[in-house]
Amino acid sequence: MPINPTHQEKTSIAKKTIVVLMGIVLVFSIIEGAITGYLVHSYNKHHTYPSHSIRDRVRFLLFCSWWTVVWAIAYITFHFTAAAGSVIGVVLNTLALGATWVFWLGGSASLSAAMRHRHYGNTVHHSQLRAGEGFGWATWILLTFDMLVALYVAFDTSRNGSPAKEENMRQIESPA
Repeated sequence: MPINPTHQEKTSIAKKTIVVLMGIVLVFSIIEGAITGYLVHSYNKHHTYPSHSIRDRVRFLLFCSWWTVVWAIAYITFHFTAAAGSVIGVVLNTLALGATWVFWLGGSASLSAAMRHRHYGNTVHHSQLRAGEGFGWATWILLTFDMLVALYVAFDTSRNGSPAKEENMRQIESPA
């Protein structure tokens, strides 16, 4: 790659970065889904949840996990099958990413707040609750980076046009 990458190269790198980050988010969401799924199953089976607040927040993180798994798979599939640089695709994906980011922020913050107000060190599944909290925040951080790159692509595409469109126009103007 040249020292000063072109607009197309920057956008291409950014789009690849989004897909790589989304793959990592997918893995973290599956892990979070397994942790929170186990907690919800165990709490429902044995009625051992520390409080209704913890129960509800763990259930919300379970929803966030599987929502993100479905959405990340759809996003990655869309990336490899859709026309590159579609403005509608960029806008829709940025909006869905924003909603997912808000879900994770709300779920992680609410579980952290609920666990800080009481001492749950001696409760059943304390370590799993902490792991769920940690993976929730880690996923939110990854989504934050992903959103920043997606916003860069969205603004760059709206300002400079689609890189795919530019390439097609060059091919039409100067046939080989």
